[in-house]
Amino acid sequence: MVRERKATVGYPIGMNQRAKNNKNKDRIICFCYSVPESVIIKAIQDGCSSLMDIRRETSASTGCAGCSEDVKKLIRKHWKPTEEPSEPEGGQNG
Repeated sequence: MVRERKATVGYPIGMNQRAKNNKNKDRIICFCYSVPESVIIKAIQDGCSSLMDIRRETSASTGCAGCSEDVKKLIRKHWKPTEEPSEPEGGQNG
């Protein structure tokens, strides 16, 4: 007798927990790992400024990478470069 399996195609085991925690019902950007837009925006606001940073921080775009363009658009839209620290008064020691 063949047992039925629950459909898990596209969702690695346990990774859909983010979707369950997505109470705001914001847009899912990465369907492989159920990463919502708000998680990516928060990572950008916390300092992630590249696709690789977002991948390390959120796992978004590490599956099929089909969402990489959407992630890059979010980076361009939400990333604010910080000002470089100014030189201390008095110039260089010499």
